[in-house]
Amino acid sequence: MKYYPNSYMDYVWCRNQDITSDYNACATDFPKIESCASGNEGKRLLSDNIKLGNELSIGASPTWMVNNKYTFNGIDAETVRSNFCEHNDVDGCDNSLSGQAAAAPASGSCN
Repeated sequence: MKYYPNSYMDYVWCRNQDITSDYNACATDFPKIESCASGNEGKRLLSDNIKLGNELSIGASPTWMVNNKYTFNGIDAETVRSNFCEHNDVDGCDNSLSGQAAAAPASGSCN
C-alpha cells in the first residue's frame, strides 16, 4: 500500500486468483514488492504483523475487527453484516445479504 497506493489492489486481486502461486507471478508491474519481500523492510513488516496478531489473539483468517474493538470470524456476507451491525447503527443494517461462500477452514488454520 505504501508504494502503490492507487494500484495495490490490482496486485491483491491478481494474487487472489491463485494464492498458492509464487508472488512474483503478479509482481511484474510492482517491482518494489520483490525488494520489500526479500529485504529487511519485508522481514520487519512480517514480524510486526505477527506481533500484532498475537497481541490481538488473532490466529485464523479471515478475522474481522469491528470498531477496532470486537473481533469475529466469518466468510459469508451475512455473518460479516450481522457482526458489524451488532456494534453499529447505520443505514443498511436492516437488510439481509445473500450469497454463500465456501465453507471456512477450522478455526486456527489457514489454507
